[in-house]
Amino acid sequence: MGYSEVLCQICGVSFNIGRIRRPDEPRSAAWALYGPIARKSLWDYTSRENMLSSFVEQRTDFRRASCGQDSGCMFVTRNPRTKNIDWPGFRNNVEHSTGEVDGDSSDDSEWVPTDEEEQESLEYSSENEDNSDGGNVDQEGDVTMANSDLDAGDMFPSTLSLVQDQMIFNPCTWNGEQLERLVGGSEQLPAWYRGTPYYFEADLHHDKTTEEISPLWPGDSEGADDATAKTKMLDEAQRKAEESYSRERQQFEHIAGPGCEHARGYSGHEIGVEEMRGCQIAQCLIRKPPGYEFVPSFYDEDFEVDGNFFLSGLTDHMPSRDYSNPTVTPARQQCEQPYAENIMWDEDNANEYALPFHPSCLEVFKQLSRMSKGSVDINSLTSWWSLEADYEIFHGFPRHPDLSQCNGQEWEHSNGTAYLAANPLYVPKLKEICAAAIESDPAFNPRTGAFTLPQPPSTSPSYDPFLSIPNEILTEILDHLTSQDIATLRLSSRAFTELPIAYFQKLILREMPWLWEAWPTFKTSTRTKYSLWATLTAGTAMRTLTKADREIEAIQDYVAIVKKEMPELSEQMDEALKTQTQAVRAAHEFDIENREERFPCYLPPDRTNYYKLYTLIIRHWKDLKGLRNRQRIWRDCEEIMRRADAYKESGRIDESGITEELEDVIRGNREAFQLREARRRKEREKYWKTYERERKRLVEEKEREEKGESVSQELPQRPGLTFVNTFSEEGVMETEGARVT
Repeated sequence: MGYSEVLCQICGVSFNIGRIRRPDEPRSAAWALYGPIARKSLWDYTSRENMLSSFVEQRTDFRRASCGQDSGCMFVTRNPRTKNIDWPGFRNNVEHSTGEVDGDSSDDSEWVPTDEEEQESLEYSSENEDNSDGGNVDQEGDVTMANSDLDAGDMFPSTLSLVQDQMIFNPCTWNGEQLERLVGGSEQLPAWYRGTPYYFEADLHHDKTTEEISPLWPGDSEGADDATAKTKMLDEAQRKAEESYSRERQQFEHIAGPGCEHARGYSGHEIGVEEMRGCQIAQCLIRKPPGYEFVPSFYDEDFEVDGNFFLSGLTDHMPSRDYSNPTVTPARQQCEQPYAENIMWDEDNANEYALPFHPSCLEVFKQLSRMSKGSVDINSLTSWWSLEADYEIFHGFPRHPDLSQCNGQEWEHSNGTAYLAANPLYVPKLKEICAAAIESDPAFNPRTGAFTLPQPPSTSPSYDPFLSIPNEILTEILDHLTSQDIATLRLSSRAFTELPIAYFQKLILREMPWLWEAWPTFKTSTRTKYSLWATLTAGTAMRTLTKADREIEAIQDYVAIVKKEMPELSEQMDEALKTQTQAVRAAHEFDIENREERFPCYLPPDRTNYYKLYTLIIRHWKDLKGLRNRQRIWRDCEEIMRRADAYKESGRIDESGITEELEDVIRGNREAFQLREARRRKEREKYWKTYERERKRLVEEKEREEKGESVSQELPQRPGLTFVNTFSEEGVMETEGARVT
């Protein structure tokens, strides 16, 4: 099959989207479109360089599309290092990778330690270095338990920085504990691995290192053409690199200029790191097998307990569908690798397919469901997917035209489409706009006028029929007009010159229903929270969800030590352990429920200037990429709801899901596709027969014309052939037939 992407079922966008950093951004602000590699498939799925770093590569082969001379793009050499590696066993792994043994760094006469390296060497000299039990000994001799929350990055800060700088190692020889420390237990891993750069603090060693960034296009080079000059420059960099690193593969990272047009990542000049939060995170809705006993959890959502589907863990990497299933964290309900698919290919695996989506996209669907139906209707989403999990139907779903520019075998990062990768929940500039719209003046009243009116004209105005109409009817008239029509009407009639601020809340709800921050809510406690999963990544999920377990485990270890040393305190310690365990659980659950990220911006209706909110959003619309994407996803969700409601009316969906056997649905979709193909084949045959007959006729007339007969017709043009897909009353997609254009 070759590389084939699984897309978000809700928004239709790929999970594999890259970013090219600007020259002033750290390395963590760049990542390749394939993103991090899942833990179980990391070692045999990617090159060794991609294990510790991810970036859009600047190729030396310029036959592929590249940025123009005026783009301002640059490149930087990514140098792998193998010296001064201090992690036990690491040097042996380097030798295994390269096939040769590096000499001791102290024997290298050309090597001089930098200030940072000298400082790093001192980090291993401390008073507690000989304390092999991992604890700290105070002056009285009491032992303090080691912090159970200490991550690998905290335990080995200098070593981890070194490992992140090295790009040569063979992890296949490491044991499971070492691998787990590297890929699962550190906040300091690169942003691309952790799934969302939003959480990444750019304080790593390699992010502070000064890099030699070179222009992609050099100046005039003795009359050489542009492509030749650029190739020579990179070739020279390659030659110098090979002189220093003859055994390692040399790579160049593409650095975005203002006019970057690289197709394998969005330019940092077009979209910020924080705006792309979670663009590579995927989650699945998994069907409960018949007779399955669902094990409840504190992290369950309401629809999981009572419905036919449950949520999987998270993954930061969606592999090609022909390679493997994604590996999710945590393995909820013992499902570690869900069969994520937009298309149900085989009825034999009908109940194994899982619905893939961005967690943020599911939140948009849930908000629409709450507004239109009063509750979260996951049944409509999963049933629609079950009935339309066909290749042609899925790709025929009416999406925004910008998706057609990007959806290929790989995601094409076309200019102007970066908003498709923006997070629809966490919009950085929206926070500032909401804060600016909240009035602090005690005299503020949303019923007052929104505009500062000019002085009334000295002359008597012409007849205005609207002046005699009551305000209630005037408001009713405005409800049927667009914002542009309202602006025109204000210029035409004095009756509409002044509009109350509160009316703009009504206008926002009508024109921007997806702006749930402006929905009327008088109490902060009634705000609808985002799902916990929308705030996490695969890299942070386990650390967040198991925090209480780790704290309790540390307490249990402490209690076990005390009971062993002082058996007479066993009963008291057991009672204290029970109390402390309950307290830790309660505190953890409180923290989870009240995470600040789970709450959208709150706009108190009595303090919000809705006119200012409306105008600020319109004015900064191009900068609000996440809000633009939310609008697009909202419309897709509306279409999903519309189709699900149509299926309900036809009896194909009820409260428990689809009313047919899933295997029959898959078989029916395949047969319908074959029927459409047969119709198209007949139409093509009919068309070509007609075309050939007409061509022969015109050839004969041409021959008669050459013999002296008067014939003045041209050969027929090859018309286009368009097939129009519709849905029958049963909900099966049909083809109206071929339209010749």
